[in-house]
Amino acid sequence: MKRSSLFVVAMLAFGVGLWAGPCTVGSPNLVTNCGFETASFSGWTTNSPNGFLLVQPLVVNNGLWAAELGDAFDTPSLLTQSITTTPGEQYLISFWLAEDTLFSDGNNEAFTAAFGTTTGYSSTNPGNAPFSYTQFTFNAYATGTSSLLAFTGGNDPGAWYLDDVEVTDTGVNLNQEAPSVPEPATLLLLGSGLMAVARRLRKGTTVIS
Repeated sequence: MKRSSLFVVAMLAFGVGLWAGPCTVGSPNLVTNCGFETASFSGWTTNSPNGFLLVQPLVVNNGLWAAELGDAFDTPSLLTQSITTTPGEQYLISFWLAEDTLFSDGNNEAFTAAFGTTTGYSSTNPGNAPFSYTQFTFNAYATGTSSLLAFTGGNDPGAWYLDDVEVTDTGVNLNQEAPSVPEPATLLLLGSGLMAVARRLRKGTTVIS
């Protein structure tokens, strides 16, 4: 039977706020409500076919709240946010993810994380033991002035937990031209010209005693 978190037991399984520091609120992080500390999905767009996409208070990485994506495998939870971006710019996406240690068995489970046209993390029926909060990162280039940050999670009969989401600009841009490197022949001509100038200077130099 599908259910929400069993909070008391899950709290013992995952711990509360025992991992890395919380996400940065505001610049340079471009994500609004990055740790769900508004106790809501403010700033996010949600789609929950089965009603199991929640903000809950005990299975957290940091702070007081985290997202739970617990809809069914074939009708997963969808959590998205539109991020203002610069075309050609590279962005670093970071998030903390945990899988239910009580009910997940490695089957009928899928989770993906994407930014724009890049899917940076994808796991379907991993068949391994569920895990506590773990950080995942990937780089993606923006193709427009707005890029969609999207998390999709389905888990029968367990759930995924998401916290501390960050998107930061790395400062690398595909549209920037690399500095030109002179061809070997050009370097040879330049060197020959400098040598000729040096010889002429030596011949025309007068030493005054």
